[in-house]
Amino acid sequence: MWLYFNDFRNTSFLLIVPSSIILIKITIKTGIPVTRGLGSSASVIVGGLVAANKLLGSPADDMVLLSIASEVEGHPDNVTPAMFGGFCLASMEDDGSVYFSKIAFVFGRFFLLKRKIAL
Repeated sequence: MWLYFNDFRNTSFLLIVPSSIILIKITIKTGIPVTRGLGSSASVIVGGLVAANKLLGSPADDMVLLSIASEVEGHPDNVTPAMFGGFCLASMEDDGSVYFSKIAFVFGRFFLLKRKIAL
C-alpha cells in the first residue's frame, strides 16, 4: 500500500495498491489551527492512512501506519498522539524506525505506560 498526499489544503490522496489505483478526494473540516505546530497536518495524514487501511480491509497494523505517517510527516511527534491519543514521547531513527512511549500524568507524577517500536 502506498499513499500520496497531493496537497494538504485540498486533501487529495492517491492510493496505490498492487492491483489498482484509486483517487480519493476528501474535504476535512477541523478545529485544529494550521501552521501552529498543533498537529493539523498529522491529523490529516493519520486520518487518510486509517481510512485507506479500512478501505483495503485493514492489511496494516497500527505500527505500520505509524511508520508510514512518520515518514510522510517527517517526524513522529504529532502523528503518534494523533494515532494513539494522550501524551506521547516519540523519536525516529535514521533508518525510519519509530520509538514511542505513552506517558500518564496521575496525581502530579508522570508514569511511563508502554514503549513500542514501529519499523
